[in-house]
Amino acid sequence: MIRLLKTLGSSFFTVLVPIATVLGVFVVHYTTNFLSFVFSILFPLLFLINVILLAYLLIKRNKKVILPAIAAAVFLFNFNLFFQKNSSDLGAQDSLSILTYNTRNFQLGNKEEKLVDFVKTKKSDIVLFQEFSAIKYHLFKKEYPYWIKTNQLAPHKSVLAFFSKYPIINSGVLDFLNSKNNGMFADVNYKNDTIRIYNLHLESFHVRINSRTTYTKYGMFKVLKKISHSQKIKEEQVKLVKDHMNDFDGKILVCGDFNSTQYSSAYLKLKEGKKDTFIEKGNGLGTTYSLNRYPLRLDYILVDEDIEVLSHKNYDLNYSDHEPVFTELKLN
Repeated sequence: MIRLLKTLGSSFFTVLVPIATVLGVFVVHYTTNFLSFVFSILFPLLFLINVILLAYLLIKRNKKVILPAIAAAVFLFNFNLFFQKNSSDLGAQDSLSILTYNTRNFQLGNKEEKLVDFVKTKKSDIVLFQEFSAIKYHLFKKEYPYWIKTNQLAPHKSVLAFFSKYPIINSGVLDFLNSKNNGMFADVNYKNDTIRIYNLHLESFHVRINSRTTYTKYGMFKVLKKISHSQKIKEEQVKLVKDHMNDFDGKILVCGDFNSTQYSSAYLKLKEGKKDTFIEKGNGLGTTYSLNRYPLRLDYILVDEDIEVLSHKNYDLNYSDHEPVFTELKLN
């Protein structure tokens, strides 16, 4: 441990890590490429290293302590912490409950029944599925009289599904060009008000990090090219969603699998004017996906600023490759 601290406290790390952190902040805000992807993944580690450096250099009374201090301040000024500690009012009365879940096309083996039981037991008012199976809608029709799925309108795409206990008075598909993914929206009649809820499945990484060819020179070039391409496509998808949102005059919720961390350009743009239910009422890391055991938060529920978040809950079920996200809201 002492050797590790001395290594971190060397001139190389003392300068490199803070500079990389500050550079990363600008990269994710102003670029959409491979570097922005890497920084959005590594920011939690960079922040922790800066905090360790700050503490170590303070103890050593080293003048270079100003570098990690500035880097940590820049990070906190631009982003929320990846770890949250909040109290939630689970089971709140007079609330609207939402569950979003990427179910991996229901290719779940013997876990399908457990997943279905979980969803039914939660008794959420609205359930949003990404990577749904078009032939599985009957499993939830009894509990949810109002439902839509995207393969009805957008064939040859990853299927999205929307189940509601409240009437759906209008709906549609956001067709993401040059992508198997897509988005959908539904206008729900809730207590004599119309709220628009988006169910999004944004462009994925298209990279298998654990494949044998990944770490070869040719493999790394392919990885870089694929990620850069997917980042550009995702940026176009976010613009389409934002433009579509601007045409609706009412309360908006944006949910689903963004395939982006909370430090990505995609998330930051979609969150503009919105609250993240995890930030408001979540606890822990809010992990929804594990990349070779590295915890990532890729699935979100974002709500308008005037909507009160009563609770937020993450789960560790291991039924799908993603984990579900649940929230309870109070709409004034």
